[in-house]
Amino acid sequence: TRFMRPKVYSNGINKKINDSLTKSALFSTTTLKLRSERSSRSTHRRREYLSDKTVTPNQRQTSSLYEAARNAKDDFFDRLRGPNESRKVNFLEKIFNLSPSLKPWNEETLEEILLEFEKSKDVRRQSTEMGVQIMKFRSAIRKFVDEVWQENIKQCSRETLKSTYVEGGKDAVEKLLKAAFMEFSQDFMSDEDKERYNSLKQLSDLSFPAEWHPVARTIQRKIICHVGPTNSGKTYNALKCLEGANSGLYCGPLRLLAHEVFDRFNSKGIPCNLVTGEERRELEGTYVPLTSSTIEMANLQKQIDVAVVDEIQMISDTQRGWAWTQALLGLQAKEIHLCGEPSAVPLIRSICESIDEEIEVREYKRLSELEICQSSLDGDLRKIQKGDCVVTFSRKSIFSLKHEIEEATGLRCAVAYGGLPP
Repeated sequence: TRFMRPKVYSNGINKKINDSLTKSALFSTTTLKLRSERSSRSTHRRREYLSDKTVTPNQRQTSSLYEAARNAKDDFFDRLRGPNESRKVNFLEKIFNLSPSLKPWNEETLEEILLEFEKSKDVRRQSTEMGVQIMKFRSAIRKFVDEVWQENIKQCSRETLKSTYVEGGKDAVEKLLKAAFMEFSQDFMSDEDKERYNSLKQLSDLSFPAEWHPVARTIQRKIICHVGPTNSGKTYNALKCLEGANSGLYCGPLRLLAHEVFDRFNSKGIPCNLVTGEERRELEGTYVPLTSSTIEMANLQKQIDVAVVDEIQMISDTQRGWAWTQALLGLQAKEIHLCGEPSAVPLIRSICESIDEEIEVREYKRLSELEICQSSLDGDLRKIQKGDCVVTFSRKSIFSLKHEIEEATGLRCAVAYGGLPP
């Protein structure tokens, strides 16, 4: 404390400075004294325990190890405290494959979430960007928190918040509160900002996908769905229709498939362009009626006669399904051929009903029957013949098995993997 003793000024002008420094020093001195007393008391207790005649050497060693481990643990979690606490804890959970602990839902949990929400810098930033002035934001956020606590906001009732918390944790509740607050804070905007916000909200509303592509809704489209197992001829028949079209488009899930269709048409003397996310091959000096592309690169602005959309069952994929939905709703084609599995038919029917378009379903059967061999290879990869397909269940296994097959047979082995049907 001798380093913290304030310098005393003699004149009366600096009396306030003296008082302030004295209070600061007294507070720091008291804090250090309390910490010192607490530390000495705990050390004294430990010494008393270890100096007890009944304590054996093994017990002394065990106590020392326990104390060291406890100190290490306390030091470790002290390091986690700070602005990056949640990020570090999430990182540790990922490293040690731990699931985050979820506190039981009660009034204290709700109060804690609301207090954090009220102090959230992200909410303040979004509100000010939306048009709420900073002084009005403070009034709005306080009033909103009070209204939620008193259950005066319908979408933030106790039951709704509880079910959201159980399903998605604290982050899901904060997301729900943020959406409700954006609606609530409109009363604190100026008329001009409120009008701008409502127009942006209307423009970004994706509740009615049938209205996303108004030009496509003006075309009377014919939709044909080719469904069946692999090697049943469904894609072959769809491409046959595309061959004879004056203008057309093929959309596939993979660059490899788009390239295959591109080569197939050009080898037959039918000019065809290739458009993927990685390359673009456009023929020059001639009229090119057809284009082969990956589904994400489909041109929805051009009117064509025939479009073929391959692997339509991927419309339900959580990561890439948007591209198939966009193609089905937005292609400006007089005739659209959808190729894929029968499992996609109910969803396609539902979408076509929403846009008042009829769908024709053509079912196919496998052209060559699959026969199950009565005996295995007994682990001998040398028995594999040209044209065989070996299926395994991870990317690592695929590449390791490819290497083993090529060493055992001398044949080249191609690999195929991804979220596609076999």
